Amino acid sequence: MDWLILTADLASFEENMDTAFRFYRQALHETESCIPSNWQPLRRMLILHNMADSLEQMERPDQAMDLYRQALCEMKQQHRTDGTVTDLSGYEAELLLSVANCLGNMEEYETAHEFLNKADRLLAGDLPRQKSYFHARRLYIGGLLALNESRNTEAAHLFEQALTVQKKLCLSGQDKPEHAARTAYYLASVLPDTETGRKLALYEEAWPVFEQMQEKEPAFYLSARAEIENERGRLSSDRSLGTRHYRYSVALYNQVLALHPEDSLARESRLAARVNLYLLSPCQDLENCIRKELTALQKQSGSLFLDTVSAYLLHSGECSPAFHEWLTQFRQTLPSPYDA
Repeated sequence: MDWLILTADLASFEENMDTAFRFYRQALHETESCIPSNWQPLRRMLILHNMADSLEQMERPDQAMDLYRQALCEMKQQHRTDGTVTDLSGYEAELLLSVANCLGNMEEYETAHEFLNKADRLLAGDLPRQKSYFHARRLYIGGLLALNESRNTEAAHLFEQALTVQKKLCLSGQDKPEHAARTAYYLASVLPDTETGRKLALYEEAWPVFEQMQEKEPAFYLSARAEIENERGRLSSDRSLGTRHYRYSVALYNQVLALHPEDSLARESRLAARVNLYLLSPCQDLENCIRKELTALQKQSGSLFLDTVSAYLLHSGECSPAFHEWLTQFRQTLPSPYDA
């Protein structure tokens, strides 16, 4: 059983989802023959939880929620079968927080808050062994939900609290540096530019951990590092340094797209980095790249993004006359970005 799950987890980390799910399903099938009857539902819940996490990693939240619902049913069954299993409240808290996070990513905010409230009630009552860990986890998930709802001030407050607890836990080996690094990354993203020094320091904290963990979840960590480099370039007061950051950002987005060619967000983000690079260091090659990318994105991106990018370039004062003329004509081919 353990071999099946570890093999599935490894395949999931390598983004080999067909293999991962084959072994997860086999583990589910083997539960009755390998696991004591009084905690079979818990074992099935944990496997379903891993499967749902994998689907979220693949950006398939609807399918992930189907599995989370099955996992919630197994947790209810576990309480009926044997509610005295060691640290059952910890397993349940992790599940409730994962469900809340998934619902937040699906923009089902009201239901997401309901699950956060369930986690709060659980943590206030039947305390798990790692109370501080789950407290930090709850703050982090709450921060992500506030971030998704564009409540940046609240998100920053929650991430600050989570990071403080996570750093202490990491020092005692009770939490993973990866968790603290993610919190630092998201905290930096919601802080205003008036706190440039703090933002850059948080990115500096996250960077080496993200680099180290890249093989675990390449799409996320590569994209996050690319975004960090774009932000470092944007926040830099040194033109030469900003140029280097933007170039590295583009290179990292190229790696993301080599893995996931259809990732439209990565394509848009790479274009934004190229535009930033062009405005610092205009050249014909970059003009050609931007033209090509704008034309390609017409087939998959909303007109508001394309209209915004082209308008930004036109008003920058950095475009060559030929590029200015091309952008003007390009904008005329776009449907109105404000049509209902």
